[in-house]
Amino acid sequence: MDQATKFCPNCGSQMPRSSKFCPKCGFKQPPLSDEKVQPQANDRGQINQKDTTGEGLASDPGPAQGMFTSQTASAGSNQSQVTPQDQYSRANANKNQLAPGFINSFKLLLRDAFTINHRMSRADFWWAMLSTALIFTVLEILICTIAVDKPLALYSLNDDVQRPILFGIILVSSAIFSLLWVACFTANIRRLHDTNRSGWNYCWSFFPIAGGVILLVFLCSKGTSMNRFPMSSSNILWVKKWYSWPILVVLFLWTGVSLSTANQRLIRSEYGTSTNYAFGFTGSQAARDIEQKVTDEDSDDYDSPSVRWDNSRGETAIHLSGNSRVMQGLNDSEVAIWKSLVRSATNESAWLAKNKGKRYSRIVVPNPDDSDRIFLDVYNGQVEYNTSDDM
Repeated sequence: MDQATKFCPNCGSQMPRSSKFCPKCGFKQPPLSDEKVQPQANDRGQINQKDTTGEGLASDPGPAQGMFTSQTASAGSNQSQVTPQDQYSRANANKNQLAPGFINSFKLLLRDAFTINHRMSRADFWWAMLSTALIFTVLEILICTIAVDKPLALYSLNDDVQRPILFGIILVSSAIFSLLWVACFTANIRRLHDTNRSGWNYCWSFFPIAGGVILLVFLCSKGTSMNRFPMSSSNILWVKKWYSWPILVVLFLWTGVSLSTANQRLIRSEYGTSTNYAFGFTGSQAARDIEQKVTDEDSDDYDSPSVRWDNSRGETAIHLSGNSRVMQGLNDSEVAIWKSLVRSATNESAWLAKNKGKRYSRIVVPNPDDSDRIFLDVYNGQVEYNTSDDM
């Protein structure tokens, strides 16, 4: 009779039952509960005193060893048996050594980010998904907070400092999103493998509602004991695999473009399509916004004003020519148009101070004949000086 065999819980290779290490992958085999067998009475009523620990059998290989091992493997209920599920649980515990948890499972997720031909236990999978969901939530809150221009400390900085910080946030977020997306995708496939299903079942997610429910049921299913997919045994980190980096670079570029595009769409829907904000507000954009909302030259008979941002002074200057409509009104002592300009400048200054930061809220109207003098100075929604008060 052939010698009794068992299967390696790590790679699935067949080996003699008494082997302590897998001859193929070198994985240390979990102890079998039937290695210490109580003396059994034979058919003649005699007690078999032969060593049944497995070590004695290994020292005397032959047909008798296979017969004895087969008998002990099929002993009655009074003899402890090892089940495939026990081997699976023990191998999983020995391999990972750390129980599934918030941190341990997330480390496993990152370690096997580019591994798809192995398995991932149900506990490790859902702990890793929880960790990833929290990271995604924090990043999305950070990005959306910046995108809708809540009052962050970033907007109190000048443009030279603000832009690198915002660019760095997009850079880091894109890198994290790319890596976690790959890790979660392959984790879904390994979880399906743990249930002895093909990774192609992930395609159920492409079908609305019903497909997602089916995939969720598969992901929540209990893992099978011994199947065609081994437990994770990757000794080579994915950072040393050549194909992992091109994948990350492509996803990184795609994620960065997507974040920038989504940010612009979100801001335009928040503040209207007439304002063309980029990721991070600038003084030049404030000047364009003021030019659109404050100045109103509806006649070709007058010169249009020029609106420019002065970064050294931190102010937006509305330059009026002598032939502008506002200046003609002032010269004719008609202050109605001037007061309309003051009201618009005050409202726009208040809006900028609240939504973009006080550093963008100063609006001045220089004297066209003397650049050292000003006609109007508005800051933080308050009129600091108005030349019409002297009239």
